[in-house]
Amino acid sequence: MRRVLRSQQAIFALLDALTKAFLTSVPEPPAEARERMLAVGRDRYSRLMKNAGYAMANESRAAMQSLEAHSDE
Repeated sequence: MRRVLRSQQAIFALLDALTKAFLTSVPEPPAEARERMLAVGRDRYSRLMKNAGYAMANESRAAMQSLEAHSDE
């Protein structure tokens, strides 16, 4: 169980690091569009984090069901 949790945390940390690296390497928008682009970027990041959370929850549920099924055997 701990191994599953650690692997999920490692995957999440990697995804977070890659996302931050991508977001920091994208060139700055022109001054006129800066506020709008920041809002769009925050929205995208928020959706990404929500989707990652949902995926982790679904994977955890599937892993637990698999463990329960194997413990019954």
